[in-house]
Amino acid sequence: MTSVSASKQHIHEIRKRMQAIRSDLPSGMEEAREDASNLTDWKFYVRTYPHVLLPAVAFATFSMVPPKKKTAASKYAFLDSDEGVHRVRLVEDEVPKKSIVSGVVGSLFALALRSGSTIAVRQLSQMLHGPRNTD
Repeated sequence: MTSVSASKQHIHEIRKRMQAIRSDLPSGMEEAREDASNLTDWKFYVRTYPHVLLPAVAFATFSMVPPKKKTAASKYAFLDSDEGVHRVRLVEDEVPKKSIVSGVVGSLFALALRSGSTIAVRQLSQMLHGPRNTD
């Protein structure tokens, strides 16, 4: 008789445990769905790790800017004459020519870059601080 009551007790514990697992299941699924959504959402990472992402973006942006062209060092020639050796500076006559098209394209690119960066900063500000009320 004791084995029958022990097995009934064991069955009751199993049923209680299964019921607890069933009641926890829906909230666990919702958490899993939210975690999967966060893995693919770039905004989640910006909100969670801004101190890591913002310097990385700044470095990437800085590395995309081409370095400033170095000016050529002045070239000197040494002329030997009866009066001694003279140092003469050579002047390059070649001046780089810029076309109107390259100037216009450069201006449009600068305008697009400024506009894009302004939009990006506004979006980032809204994500981090919420929308502004202008009422």
